[in-house]
Amino acid sequence: MADVNSKNKVHDLLLVMGPKLSLALIISMALMACGKNDQAAGLPAGGTALPVSMIEVQPTSVPISAEAVAQTEGAKEVEIRPRVGGILLRRLYDEGAAVKAGQPMFLIDPVPYQNALAQAKAQLAEQKARIVQTEREEKRLLDLLEGIGKINHLFHKF
Repeated sequence: MADVNSKNKVHDLLLVMGPKLSLALIISMALMACGKNDQAAGLPAGGTALPVSMIEVQPTSVPISAEAVAQTEGAKEVEIRPRVGGILLRRLYDEGAAVKAGQPMFLIDPVPYQNALAQAKAQLAEQKARIVQTEREEKRLLDLLEGIGKINHLFHKF
């Protein structure tokens, strides 16, 4: 009975795998038939030399140079921020040159700052004039108060 089972299994395996194996065998035979033949490709038979051209090489000196696109980066990254705002009139340093701490780097348009200074000076002069006027007013009022005190003193005598 075991012999019948094994025959059934082989028969089932052939039914499933048979078409696949047949297809693989046909494809492999077709590929072998398409192989290249050296003589059919126009190559000379083994041992025949092919024609070649030759040139004579002369020694010369050639300058060695290389060009590359790159991006460089400084050793230190420094952030530059202005202390004041304004319109830049001129740059006072050369690109890539070393700069020292405290060295001016830009010339800023001075006109707005000159106008602000003139306005501040005018306000200062105005406040000084008010102080002088207030001091005169104080003196006048003190004189009046002193006069009223004398009148009251005379009035109380009678």
